Amino acid sequence: MTFEITPNVSVKRNNNGIVRQLYHPRQPYTVRRFAADRSLDASLSADVEIAPRVIAEQYVREVLPAYQLDSELSADLNAAVAEEVIQEESRLKFLEEKVTRNQVTVSYAQTYMGLLVWEAGLTVRMRNHPLSVTSSQSAVHTEIEVEPPPSDAQYMPEHINADILANLLALEANKPRPEVNSKRLLIYQYNADDRGNGYGEPEENDETQVQVAAPKLIPPPIPSHFQSGQYYIVVEVLFTLNDPNMGSLNWRAFIEPESGTVLYLSAFIGCLDGHVYLQDPLTKTGDQSIKASSPVSILNSLRDRVTLFGLQPPPQIGTPQKLEGEFVKIVNISSPNSVSPTTIPPNDFSYSVPTDDFAAVNAYYHCDRLFRMMEEMGFDVKSYFDGTTFPVSVDHRVQFRDRFGNLSSNVVNAQAPGNIFGNGSDGFRFALVEKDTQVGMAVEWRVVLHEFGHAILWDNVNSPNFKFAHSAGDSLAAILNDAESKAPDRGLTYPWTIIPRRHDHSVSSGYAWGGNKDDRFTDRAGYEREQILSSTLFKLYRAIGGDHKDLEVRRFAARYVTYLIFESIGTLSSTAQPEDAQEYANILMESDMNTLNFEGQPGGTVHKVIRWAFEQQGLYQPPGTPRPINTAGFPPEVDVYIDDGRKGSYEPLSTFSMGTNDIWIRHNPDHGLEHQIPVSGTNNFIYVKVKNRGITQANNIKASAFVTEEEGDKIWPSAWENLTASPISAGASISSNSEVIIGPFEWQPKSVGNYSLLLSVTADNDISNIDLLDGNGSIPVAKLVHCDNNIAVQEFTAIASE
Repeated sequence: MTFEITPNVSVKRNNNGIVRQLYHPRQPYTVRRFAADRSLDASLSADVEIAPRVIAEQYVREVLPAYQLDSELSADLNAAVAEEVIQEESRLKFLEEKVTRNQVTVSYAQTYMGLLVWEAGLTVRMRNHPLSVTSSQSAVHTEIEVEPPPSDAQYMPEHINADILANLLALEANKPRPEVNSKRLLIYQYNADDRGNGYGEPEENDETQVQVAAPKLIPPPIPSHFQSGQYYIVVEVLFTLNDPNMGSLNWRAFIEPESGTVLYLSAFIGCLDGHVYLQDPLTKTGDQSIKASSPVSILNSLRDRVTLFGLQPPPQIGTPQKLEGEFVKIVNISSPNSVSPTTIPPNDFSYSVPTDDFAAVNAYYHCDRLFRMMEEMGFDVKSYFDGTTFPVSVDHRVQFRDRFGNLSSNVVNAQAPGNIFGNGSDGFRFALVEKDTQVGMAVEWRVVLHEFGHAILWDNVNSPNFKFAHSAGDSLAAILNDAESKAPDRGLTYPWTIIPRRHDHSVSSGYAWGGNKDDRFTDRAGYEREQILSSTLFKLYRAIGGDHKDLEVRRFAARYVTYLIFESIGTLSSTAQPEDAQEYANILMESDMNTLNFEGQPGGTVHKVIRWAFEQQGLYQPPGTPRPINTAGFPPEVDVYIDDGRKGSYEPLSTFSMGTNDIWIRHNPDHGLEHQIPVSGTNNFIYVKVKNRGITQANNIKASAFVTEEEGDKIWPSAWENLTASPISAGASISSNSEVIIGPFEWQPKSVGNYSLLLSVTADNDISNIDLLDGNGSIPVAKLVHCDNNIAVQEFTAIASE
């Protein structure tokens, strides 16, 4: 008989139209009991337990036509794989049977000439109760042509030892010799574009991709007669090599036995490569015509090759690798029961975009990527998520209720549920990124970030939401994708989905703290208020470097704001949550100020910008201001500043430019207002104009002056010399929107040349970040100035005296 393809059977094909998977949980296959099938005894009664392999063998024989495969493949299902070349066509031969709690998997390897064909075969999956086949997956090669090596080939398995292998790998003579663990012949389809993760020049770890680079070796070049796509009989050599950076590592090499050419080389670093979308196509390319329904060739061309870090290795070599690791495991939680892909290491998890398998790889990578990002930022993940059980379960393809309330797999949605106690994450669930396509929502990094915003709240406030907003997920999505984005609409939070939320709302449009959209009764889900929060925090990101022309500055700004979100939420509890935006703004500012160091930058440098961002989004209105709010809030009670052209604000700039007309030099302490060129070898006198944008009088105003001769973006404080033993007092208070001149500071340039002067002002209730840092760490002075209006720098050139 032949397995029947009905509407209950999902037939999945690859880009070439070849059937790759039959998925049929709604049409489970059970054993057939008839005498014509000699694999079974017709006298078996219905209550006799049938072994999984018996069902699998019968299923394979019936299903091969559905895969358009030759029935001769099943002629010797229980025969052993040969150790040498024999005269035999392609066959499927039993590899393994695995039993999990609810499933049984029986796998068959493909052979040709009796030898194993690398990464080829057929897998049968069954449910345990009752025992029945629910899916199968084929990776059978249909057109193999290969020449056996000559009998006198010098690099056959029996001839390869540690010294010969070291020579073939071009290892230096003074390096440790490899320890050969095993050798066997197999058939390998050579791919010139993928020589393995251990082949090539060394590469740095890419923090952006959270990708751990494998150690590299560079064997001799491949001779030109080796053609990509052709099949070769090779010697698989498994060996151990002591890598100086990563310790003792296990490796795999494929060596052509006649020439000794190394065709493939891979290190077992506890992870595999795969293809994902690091960013959605619109963010990556700026091309608005690319949709989830675009041609597969276009979608596939935008995939990124990454390393899937943290995967738990399979129990033994040659057994399937699952998408399961330290933090994340891909499982089937609910319909439509899409099976997680597996592979035989070091085969990659590489799939076409409009497939559930591609969604599964993205789901693993993106969710795992976030936990690892937190680790990189210095968080103890297990402590932060103290109510969460790891690895968290992630289902890359689930049903949600559609707008009519019906469960459907053809919906755009994602979810981050809590656990049964409501005090931790229960993982993540993903549907589609666009209806009527097969592109999973898990490919959309921005949406995964949104869901992670709920996950961090579950453990810390026992809820997926703030009281004053839905979550910080939109903020994470907007900020972590902006630095490299080419999306034409910068303010659209999810540009490649139908989700219309934005993070650039103006206060005049109602998206102000206290505006029309800030209403917990009409906005019960909190999505409108989440957009107020994301608009606020995006302002913060832009102001501290998100608009900078230097990509690395933008990246750091994004990471630091992300860190502050994680840090601030980590301080919350279910008993004392922030009731409103102002309480949360305080917690954010406190988190900055309590940070000693983040990736080389001292904390306590952006708290004033945090306050300004919330102010610009309508917070900090005077008491009694009627609602709804549609204007920016008021500045702090005291806010003294030296004007660098931004009038005391923190408007974003494309550079951290330094310069102000409010610092000037006089040749005499005459309090003159016109700048004079400083003269070397004699006393010069520095003056600074200080203003107050605060709403009340500033008292006890003092200023300090510092100088440096170093060029470029001078590092604070090591490059700077204090010009005064103690700060100079203004001698008067400054009322709101008024100013005062402080000086003079005496300064004697040592020689002709360029100098930079830094002036720092402080007042009661408004101290300079220089005083807050108090020697804690170092920071480029341009960034210090950019994020604190109490500080300004001006460059001067001293001339010779006449």
